[in-house]
Amino acid sequence: MEYQLNTSGTSVEISLTGELSFSDLKTFRELLTDTINASSAGAKQWILNLVNLKYIDSAGLGLVLRMKATAEKEQKELTIRAAESGDVAQALEITKFHELINLEKN
Repeated sequence: MEYQLNTSGTSVEISLTGELSFSDLKTFRELLTDTINASSAGAKQWILNLVNLKYIDSAGLGLVLRMKATAEKEQKELTIRAAESGDVAQALEITKFHELINLEKN
């Protein structure tokens, strides 16, 4: 997994590429720290952009839930932006992530 942060106004967009799985735990922890630091200038919303993510497994979904918990702790609103179709969209649909986190289809 690779990530890129983009701060714009009151939001921080976190774009993920590649695959998100348990092997990305260390990188994901760094991502969370970087996101907290990037939002210290007043960002109220985190947008997790998964449009270019090719694969996510159950551990990867768990990492997304960790981000949700961190966002709540930091008093930020978390939105997931995902593709309409593909493996990641299917994983989010099967696990009903839309019931836990605001989900935008792109």
